Amino acid sequence: MGADQIGRFADTEHAHWLNWDEEDRLAQPTFSQVEEKLRDGYVITPLVGVNSGTGHLSSDPSSVGHFVNFLETMTTRDGTELVRVYNPMFHREEIYTWHDFDRIWQHAGGNSGGQGVIARPPGAGG
Repeated sequence: MGADQIGRFADTEHAHWLNWDEEDRLAQPTFSQVEEKLRDGYVITPLVGVNSGTGHLSSDPSSVGHFVNFLETMTTRDGTELVRVYNPMFHREEIYTWHDFDRIWQHAGGNSGGQGVIARPPGAGG
């Protein structure tokens, strides 16, 4: 399995950063981009914020870094975009609207918004 980091930083000799938008390295991932990567067989582990007292995902500036895994994206009949993630803090799956999760991911402390790890097993996806 190969893995790369994703986020807003350019390649360096020590790390390869996969940018969501090569034209705009500061661009945050969209629901469609996450959906496409999952469909292509990638595993995405975003760096999000978590409230250190409650353990719940949070966009509060005082939250601490925490990794979850995207499991699925879905769109409801009324057009609401949802993500299902695995949260190892509670060893459970959680469902968020993309609007809420995107806010949590973008505000993962400092300039960590939109970062994570992306991997795909050899031969997976298209």
